[in-house]
Amino acid sequence: MDLAHINRNALRVGYLVSAAGSVCGSVFLMLALVNVVQIKLGTLGCGSAQTYGAVVPLVTLVPAGLLIYVGFVLYAFTH
Repeated sequence: MDLAHINRNALRVGYLVSAAGSVCGSVFLMLALVNVVQIKLGTLGCGSAQTYGAVVPLVTLVPAGLLIYVGFVLYAFTH
């Protein structure tokens, strides 16, 4: 029975590239959602309470989730 030979360095680089792509995609999706909120409810510069009520949780929870995700990826990468 033949076993596959896996290039561990290529696999680790693939993990990092995949994680970086996920983080970039999440950031751009968050920014797009902020723009949708501004189109629907009014710009942030106008000081609308509804706009801030929609944008502030989005801008706080998404980066918090990304930090947790990056922490797990770095842990998996180093162990």
